[in-house]
Amino acid sequence: MSDYNFGKFVWFEIKTRTPAEAQAFYTELLPWTTADMPFPGGTYTLLVAGERQIGGIAPFDDNTPAEVPPHWLSWISVEDVDATAAAVTANGGEVLAGPMDMPDMMRMAFCADAEGAPFAIMRSTTGDPPDTDSYPGIFYWNELFATDAAKAAAFYAAVFGYEVEEMDMARMGGTGTYRTLKSGGKMRGGIMQKPQPEIPSMWLPYVHVEDLDATAARATAGGAQQPMGVVKMQGMGRFTTLIDPSGAAFALVQPESEG
Repeated sequence: MSDYNFGKFVWFEIKTRTPAEAQAFYTELLPWTTADMPFPGGTYTLLVAGERQIGGIAPFDDNTPAEVPPHWLSWISVEDVDATAAAVTANGGEVLAGPMDMPDMMRMAFCADAEGAPFAIMRSTTGDPPDTDSYPGIFYWNELFATDAAKAAAFYAAVFGYEVEEMDMARMGGTGTYRTLKSGGKMRGGIMQKPQPEIPSMWLPYVHVEDLDATAARATAGGAQQPMGVVKMQGMGRFTTLIDPSGAAFALVQPESEG
């Protein structure tokens, strides 16, 4: 029997119009390699950190509206894709495509939450990655920027059955309330109020790095923007947000134990 970690973010995809440029940027910036995998209609470029396949590069197809910006898409493991898709719409979200089958791989659907933040749901035919220790190159955390963080937390709790825990950020050197999502006794992600209203509602994936300052410097030298400086958060470590050359947002984190 395959092992699953329902509620876990199990895959991360860069959705882009310039896949070759994305591949060059990220493999030069991070300890990632790539591998091509046969895929219906062509090939799919996998992102690999050490021995783990962690995500992929997904070019937009010809039907993608021009106004859809490049972005990182987070995939959540669920027990029943159809039931979860129905729960998405019942709670004010939208199913953008699917549910559908990828033969011998997964059942899946592309969705958006009640504020329009995109994500995908899946049930793999082979199970989920185990909960193991992180290392440089692994996606370490995932954070939702929401217009109404309390309502967003209620949406994800209703759809995915997450347990929501609220945290006073003043205890960690920050401000406001931070909400963590838990499943299977593990923290899966967090929700925060958007610091500026013009930021779109979105999931922001954090990549574990060994040297935050050096990696951020390489990113900006490679054409990325760094809209905020380095932040130190007690209990988490040091982190910063970046915008890659195509406009997709992601974050770097150097865990406290390594900082």
